[in-house]
Amino acid sequence: MRRNAFRALVVAGAVMALGLPVLTAPNTASACSQPGDVCSVSITGSSTWDVFISPLTATIGTAVFSESQVATELPLTSTVVIPGALGFTVFDLRGNNQGFVTYLSCTNGVACMASSLAPAGNGAQIAAGQFTIAGPAQVQTIPFFGVGFGKGVPIDSTGGALNMLQPVAGECPAETIGQAIYNVNVPLNMALAGLQVEFLTLPVSWNGNFTLTIIEGPQAGGVPASPPC
Repeated sequence: MRRNAFRALVVAGAVMALGLPVLTAPNTASACSQPGDVCSVSITGSSTWDVFISPLTATIGTAVFSESQVATELPLTSTVVIPGALGFTVFDLRGNNQGFVTYLSCTNGVACMASSLAPAGNGAQIAAGQFTIAGPAQVQTIPFFGVGFGKGVPIDSTGGALNMLQPVAGECPAETIGQAIYNVNVPLNMALAGLQVEFLTLPVSWNGNFTLTIIEGPQAGGVPASPPC
C-alpha cells in the first residue's frame, strides 16, 4: 500500500513539473525572434503632405503634318513618311514645384486619324502605331510668379509609337516656391505603307485626336529627362 502511494506522488510531481516554465538564467527572455534577445521591432513608412496654390492645368494644340500635293499612284511596296508636330502648354500654378511628366498618345489607342473620303472607303483610318515620336521635344519654361520653379526638360522617346503613352517632357521637382508655364513642341512622324499610299492620290482631309496625359509628383528619378534633372 505504501509503495503504490509513493508511485502516485512521483507521477503527480512529474505532471506538475511539465506545467512550469523553464528559466535558464534570471531576467533572460526566451521568446524573442531578433538577434541579441531584442524583442522590439520598429518599421517606419514614408508620408507626404502638399499644400498648393492652384491646380495644374494644360491645353493641347492641333497636330499638324506637312501638307502634301496630290501625286501619281506609288508602288504598293513604298513607304512614305510625313513629318509633323504637336504643341501643348502646361500651367504649373501649384507653387510647390513637385514636378510632373507629360505623355502623348492617340485618343482611342487604335487610330490617330480617320477620313470618310479616303480611297480605302468610308471610315478609312491611319493606325496609332503609324505615328511615332520623331525626336526630343522643345521645351520653353516661362517664369510666372514666386521665388523659383522646376526646370522644364525634354524626355527622348524617339521612335516610340502613339498606340501607348509616350513620355515627351517634364518638370524636375525643385525645393522652391513659385509658378511657371511650360510650352512644349513635339516632332512627330506619320508613316504610310501598302494600300495606304493611295491616300496621296486624292485631295482628302483627315481628322484626328491626340491625348495629353500628365502625371503629377513623379517618384524620385521618375523624370527620365535628357538632359537629366
